[in-house]
Amino acid sequence: PILHKIADTLGYPKPTRKLSYPMALALSKAASMSHRLLRRTGEPILTTYSVGLLSKSQTFSPNEARRVLGYRPVVSMEQGISQTLQSLLARNDRDAECCVRMKLFTTGYTPQPFAVIERGQSFKKIPVHATCALIEHPEHGIFLFDTGYSSRFAEATSRFPYSLYGHLAPAVHAPGLSVLAQLSEQSVAPESIRGIILSHFHADHIAGLKDFPACDVISSQQAWNDVAGRRGIAALRRGFLPSLLPMDFEKRFRPIEHFHDPGIGPFENCHDLFGDGSVRLIPLPGHARGQIGALIQTGPGKRVFLVADATWTTGSMRSNRLPHWLTYSFIDSIGDLRQSLHRLHLFSQQYPAIEIVPTHCPEVAERYGLNAILREKGLP
Repeated sequence: PILHKIADTLGYPKPTRKLSYPMALALSKAASMSHRLLRRTGEPILTTYSVGLLSKSQTFSPNEARRVLGYRPVVSMEQGISQTLQSLLARNDRDAECCVRMKLFTTGYTPQPFAVIERGQSFKKIPVHATCALIEHPEHGIFLFDTGYSSRFAEATSRFPYSLYGHLAPAVHAPGLSVLAQLSEQSVAPESIRGIILSHFHADHIAGLKDFPACDVISSQQAWNDVAGRRGIAALRRGFLPSLLPMDFEKRFRPIEHFHDPGIGPFENCHDLFGDGSVRLIPLPGHARGQIGALIQTGPGKRVFLVADATWTTGSMRSNRLPHWLTYSFIDSIGDLRQSLHRLHLFSQQYPAIEIVPTHCPEVAERYGLNAILREKGLP
């Protein structure tokens, strides 16, 4: 009855069939093996622990706690279950009262066949921008979402095996295109940057980190765990170039270990960065383990969702289609990517007024005039 109540409240079908313990145990081991082979994040759908937990009747009595410690429950078991279910269903789709200023930058691009990043397009090469964003909070100061390319990318890819990264995704960059140089043009000093939010640790998102030696770096703990200590081919397989990290990175790293704040639409949870709803960090795993996006309140009734590489183009999001299979070897988990993409697809339908901004989208580049900026800097 309790499981039936939970299933009803969460909208899941009630269990109608029974499995023997050996069969359930075998299925849990198969699920765990499949989870590892597909490199999915989180827990498998069925684990040996959950099988053991659900296959046995367990009763826990608080009598000794009452007798020795004078314990009295704050809420009843029924109230506790009800409140837990309410929190799992909680969503917050309201606009935040606090607004931040956002500006999008291009830091250069890599020429890639359009059909590789969006199925159905031609194989003509297009500039795939490495963008990043400035976020200015009225109380907490200036933050960056990713850093894009810098001249250090060329240095980091000058030697084998990291040179393979440079061959597969060559960067077209100029010193004046680094986010540091562009901020200087707007009289924003590097020491005024309070923090950098990293969507994930791929090289085209972290190459400018060393230009900001005094600020905190914010990312998911899962993203960092996936690349920490990797070198050589092991790092390259994660799209990670270790030399791009500052020597004191771990001292300045501020990990997000849990996403406990109410989500929005198809996204169950978020991390409310400032506690006022102005910048909500949302898990978008798949392309990279632990990847996050940022839902930003940029004005009254105006929001922008920076989704990093959860989708490379808005066209792919609209059609709910994965990129070309040639890219799969660089993706952490196809299953998680498919799920994140599907949620973005649903999100775009539920909240059509919210602008969705993938890091590398050519439509975004046109909308924000990023190709014109390249021409101003003398790049082809």
